[in-house]
Amino acid sequence: MPVAASAFSPFLFWDGRKDSQWAQALGPLEDGAEHGGNRVRYAQVIRTVYLHEYESLFGAMPDLQGLPTDASPLGTQDEQRAWSGMTDGQRDAVNRIFANLGKAIAAYERTVTYGESRFDHYVDAVRNGDRAGEQVL
Repeated sequence: MPVAASAFSPFLFWDGRKDSQWAQALGPLEDGAEHGGNRVRYAQVIRTVYLHEYESLFGAMPDLQGLPTDASPLGTQDEQRAWSGMTDGQRDAVNRIFANLGKAIAAYERTVTYGESRFDHYVDAVRNGDRAGEQVL
C-alpha cells in the first residue's frame, strides 16, 4: 500500500488492523513473508549503526547486554523461546527501541507527499475539452 498521506488514515493495512502509522511500520519488519527480522536483531542494528542518531532523538540507548542474538515475540519458535527466556527489563528495553524505530519510520513517511499526477492532468483536459491536453498520458 502507498504511504503518501497515510498519516491521515484512521486505520492502516488492507484490513485496518493497525491504528497508528508507527505501529503499521513495524508489522512488516517481523513478518516472515516480508522482512523476516526480529526485535533483538533490529535493536542491535540500531545500537551498532545508528547509536548517535537514536540518542539524539530518543535519549540514552537502553542497555542491551546479555541478549540472545535472535529473539522476538512474533518470530520463529526458537526466537519466541529466546524472547520468553529474556528478563522483563530486557524485553522492555528491546520493545522501546523497536517502538522508537517505528516512530522514526512514521516520521519519515509523514514527509512523503503526492501532487497532481499525469492522470489528473488528463482528466482536467477532458473536462475542459482540451484535445492537446488529453495527450498527456
